[in-house]
Amino acid sequence: MIDIKDVSLNLNKRQILDHVSLKLQEGKIYGLVGNNGSGKTMLMKCVCGFIHPTSGIVLADEKVIGKDVDYLPDAGVIINGVEEIRQLLLSMKNDHKTIVIASHNAEDIQVLCDEVYEMENGKLEVNSIKQQI
Repeated sequence: MIDIKDVSLNLNKRQILDHVSLKLQEGKIYGLVGNNGSGKTMLMKCVCGFIHPTSGIVLADEKVIGKDVDYLPDAGVIINGVEEIRQLLLSMKNDHKTIVIASHNAEDIQVLCDEVYEMENGKLEVNSIKQQI
């Protein structure tokens, strides 16, 4: 499980993430949607350990990313054809992996994700929006 607790990120005197909290459980696919610059990619970079939040913590299996472990264990980036990626992600879900997708493609989000959250101005909408897509 990945537990994002009250994560904020400031870069160059600009607030990128604003007190984001979210629990991601194994065996689910999560979607992040939002306009360019809304904070999706920076949130994923904080979760993976590529960037450390200004405040708050990210826990992976109860270990603090950037303190107890440097990077999210088993994190990966996949680049390939759309249909192959969809099948791979569904296979990984069946293997109880936690998957987070940031996409502008509503079809990917609708087909793949169990839960979808919207980001705007560095804030995460707490309620799932999948039914609205």
